[in-house]
Amino acid sequence: MLGTGIPSAIGAKLGSPGREVVCVSGDGAAGFNFMEMQSAARENLKLITIVFAEGSWTMEEPNERRLFGRTFGTEMGSVRWDRVAEGLGCEGFLVDRLEDLEGTLGRARKSSRPAVVCLQTNRDANLAIPGELMMRFAEVYQGPMGQ
Repeated sequence: MLGTGIPSAIGAKLGSPGREVVCVSGDGAAGFNFMEMQSAARENLKLITIVFAEGSWTMEEPNERRLFGRTFGTEMGSVRWDRVAEGLGCEGFLVDRLEDLEGTLGRARKSSRPAVVCLQTNRDANLAIPGELMMRFAEVYQGPMGQ
């Protein structure tokens, strides 16, 4: 359910305030409902949202290339989700090295406000999916291939 992670995390936290809630989202999906982080701040919900920020609708690129021989509309550019979060009343964290992730998540867990971790990821690495796995991914979208 593309784009519903953040509202679902907010609902989970409202439904069970004592549980730890962590939303993991790609940057394209986060773009659908990221403004709801302001709702989380307004309601003082202690939850963590991790946004994998690579600046592209990367999961759409192989599909577009396969179907149309090119991509279109997939480039998002650089978005600092941590700064957007701060503007919405949340605490923001930027991680640009994997070895810093664990410590940053620890700081996010200690925050008294909703926290957003902008995890800068590598678009090219995300596209380097073995062919067999990519075919399986396509089948999830479109049903069995080659039949």
